[in-house]
Amino acid sequence: MSLASVIRKNDLQSVKEFFFGENPFTKTQLNQFFLLACKHSSLPIVELLLNKNVDIKTRDPYQNNCLHIACKFRCDPSVVDFLITKGAEVNCTNNNTCLHEAVTYETPIEMIGLLLHHGANPTTVNNDGKTSIELTSDPKIKSLFQRFLRLTFDMIRLYNRQECTDFTLNGLKVHRIILEARLKRENIEKIETYFSNKSQKKTNEFLKWVYSGSSNSLELVKQMFEEMNFDNITFFNKNGRNNLINDLKQLYKDDSSKDFSIDVNNETIKCHRIILQARSDLYRGMFINVGNFGDKVKDYSNRSPQTIKALIRYFYLDEFDKSELSNQVLDELLYAKDYYQISSDLPIPELEELREKIESKEDDEESDGENEVDEGGGGDGEKDDEEKKEQDSLNDN
Repeated sequence: MSLASVIRKNDLQSVKEFFFGENPFTKTQLNQFFLLACKHSSLPIVELLLNKNVDIKTRDPYQNNCLHIACKFRCDPSVVDFLITKGAEVNCTNNNTCLHEAVTYETPIEMIGLLLHHGANPTTVNNDGKTSIELTSDPKIKSLFQRFLRLTFDMIRLYNRQECTDFTLNGLKVHRIILEARLKRENIEKIETYFSNKSQKKTNEFLKWVYSGSSNSLELVKQMFEEMNFDNITFFNKNGRNNLINDLKQLYKDDSSKDFSIDVNNETIKCHRIILQARSDLYRGMFINVGNFGDKVKDYSNRSPQTIKALIRYFYLDEFDKSELSNQVLDELLYAKDYYQISSDLPIPELEELREKIESKEDDEESDGENEVDEGGGGDGEKDDEEKKEQDSLNDN
């Protein structure tokens, strides 16, 4: 029985037996077996072969890398996650990226979410001029892409506009607080030194990744990141939309660095002007016209403080805390997009669905309350009869 046949059968023990003693295979053969394992096998076999000096960037005759193959054949998501952590290029292209393949071959939505988490770019076009978004008609996958793109689009636009910046890196204007939030304040000097002798094209590609967590040249960005040799952060913990949100979450919690406040019904809500500028054209216009001279504004939208807090949280984290959304807050959020000139779409269908659930729950609770009164034998009417009898008794005495 050949090694290829036991790989196809996903027989780990038999695969191990081929490597007892001296390795009998050439590097080219091992690369071929590795790609075959990405097609047919579970994580232990893929991991075993990768430890045999396989080139993770190897491609088949059709220019498919290991991720293309894993997505085409709908392998276990744990294999894809492992391959990416070991250096597989998530935005590598043949005709398609692996995200194109995942959508085309209808891999589970969890796999697509995993690719997005690791920095797969849904706006990259294939050789036919199509993005992965355009290749799907599945409403759940479209919704997943839209959620991913909202924050990414706003952050890239913030960088490209280069408005209200306060820092320059290799001649490119940026917002220092974004650099510090993503790459730590203590590393800024090292970053300046590194890019002082790099081209603006490379600097630009790196900065786009800093702002968005994604890049079409992810391998280049990773190389530059690792050449800076940071002591306290890793590329794996900074790449992708979820890690971008993790960094913005820390910014959201850091009251000491917040440089702006909104007064709502005599309640003050603190935030960072750069986040407002990125996600609301109302505030962007105000900051451009006023500059850095104002650090406070009164909200005249007639919305409650709870609604403004929920909206600010959404600006940072691209999601709402559903446990804090009352019907009033939901109603006010549904009409917030136009007033605040929010550039990307709010998740209106999700909010409307949540409001329906809350209303249904309230109706059920009200119905349960009425049933309890009925089962009690008359409720207020019975209480009135008892009070009348008591009064008659007092009169008789």
